[in-house]
Amino acid sequence: MSNLQYPGQRISRNPFHNNSQAGEGSFGLHLQPQQARNAEGRRQSLMDNDRDVTGVFSIQRPSNAHRILVVGVYSVYVMEMTLGKAKWLWTEMNKYRTLWNDFTRGDFDSWFNILVSRDSFWLEVWNETEIIGVIYWTDMAQIVDCEMHGMFFDRELASKVELCREVGKWFFTYFPEVHRMTTITPAIYHATIRLLRRVGFREEGRKREVWLMNGNWIDQIISGLLASEVL
Repeated sequence: MSNLQYPGQRISRNPFHNNSQAGEGSFGLHLQPQQARNAEGRRQSLMDNDRDVTGVFSIQRPSNAHRILVVGVYSVYVMEMTLGKAKWLWTEMNKYRTLWNDFTRGDFDSWFNILVSRDSFWLEVWNETEIIGVIYWTDMAQIVDCEMHGMFFDRELASKVELCREVGKWFFTYFPEVHRMTTITPAIYHATIRLLRRVGFREEGRKREVWLMNGNWIDQIISGLLASEVL
């Protein structure tokens, strides 16, 4: 069992969706079935206790107690998941045509079950006025190698290099037992792959025809970053 400790108060550690991908401007992949099963109890607790369940969901900036980094115009906070925020994320993510693969498109229940998994850790990124992205890790129980994911709603990837470098450095510093992090990215996401290379990730392999999108099988690129390469 992991003995990693998480900052902040009550913190959600949660992935996106099983065997699906965010669109260009994002990176990361999938979770194991056990994570979905472990999420069910927390999902029900959130549904029972959250009262923000109607109307248009506005997202409030977290308190400074949850802020971990300031990088230029960007502030990074530990995410506290609410049902309202989950529904807002679902709405935002469905604006992107390439977000889902052919097996997961429109499946809110499966996505939400994994969203509230305890085997992940989420951050949200703000500019001066609004949330512009999320960065998160799954497979936290493995400790040595966690999978990194992210999505930037503004798609301005060229401006996120220093931000991602500092987030990676913070993560390795705060979780010193983590030796490396992995990303798995669709080969068609050229801008995302360029961002990862500039951050310091190295390509380690390719999974051929593993992701089905609009009837076409897409390769995925496996990349890794070692703690020793950023600290």
